[in-house]
Amino acid sequence: MTFERLRHLCEIAKPETDYLPFILEWESKRGSLKVNLLDLPQLVVDYKNASRKPYDHNPEITIVDKVPSVRLANACESVSHLVYSMAEIAARFANRVSQAFPQHFNALRTKVRKGELDPAVAEALGDLQWYEKVREIRTEWAHFSSPYVGLSGNDPQIVLRSFRRAADKVHFKDRVTFKVEELSTWASSALVTIDRLADYLLRCLIPTFDYDLVIGQPVRDQNGWPIVKDGILQTEEITAAEFMFRYGILERCDTIDHWSKELSVPVDVLRNALKDEKGMTGPLRDGTIVENGFYSERVVRNACKHLIKIVLTVAPQPKSAGDNTEIGPKA
Repeated sequence: MTFERLRHLCEIAKPETDYLPFILEWESKRGSLKVNLLDLPQLVVDYKNASRKPYDHNPEITIVDKVPSVRLANACESVSHLVYSMAEIAARFANRVSQAFPQHFNALRTKVRKGELDPAVAEALGDLQWYEKVREIRTEWAHFSSPYVGLSGNDPQIVLRSFRRAADKVHFKDRVTFKVEELSTWASSALVTIDRLADYLLRCLIPTFDYDLVIGQPVRDQNGWPIVKDGILQTEEITAAEFMFRYGILERCDTIDHWSKELSVPVDVLRNALKDEKGMTGPLRDGTIVENGFYSERVVRNACKHLIKIVLTVAPQPKSAGDNTEIGPKA
């Protein structure tokens, strides 16, 4: 997944960038939210099955176990806080990557709506109504009231009161109820959207790294666990390019022959265009070594953009996935 690749990339970033602390906090919020979403369906079942018994001194009164209700309400409140926190930390991380991003997600949402950011960012984030709804819910529960669980038929309903200021009553004007499944849907949309932001930021960061930088790394077994012998962690030195390739961060790297077919540019013309460009030598996924090194998509397309246009003009080729000459981050 893109988020995991972004986290791996931050592991080899220079300490002064502060990428790693932010991405680890982002990861923590993301993981907690996923666990909460997994727990919600069972908490709904527990609420429906809460014990009910007649009051000993008056059978017309039913005593209901309140614990399942409290647990479900707590989980819903936790989901709202986690969505908000995850979005805030993601925005702060984005701000570290580029000052074009504001430090707060609500300001980021506003900039996207006004068309003040790269259109690719707007495309990646998509419809942000999930954020507006959850932010409004979180504002109510964080500053004014508590969630309450009621029962409508056989389905629990979350009650959202309306004590917050008028400016925070956009999607929910007055006291409303919504299903637990609706909150889960908004939170799931948050995960998808924020992960798309991670994909955009990953594509922004990759070109900023020194591919030839030699870094120390633990030697890992086939399951990815560090190898320890006699109490000593085994280490190795690899280039940043090899690290990126190992974790799938550089998704499109290959030989000159492959790029020649991909771009419909003759090998000798392509080799001449790349003569001053640095390839990245290192192991491929199957453990073989590429004789002339391998080349990232950014390097090849930047060096050959004019060649691609010339070749396509002189001898049009059937359009393929590799014919897109657009440079830069894509959603």
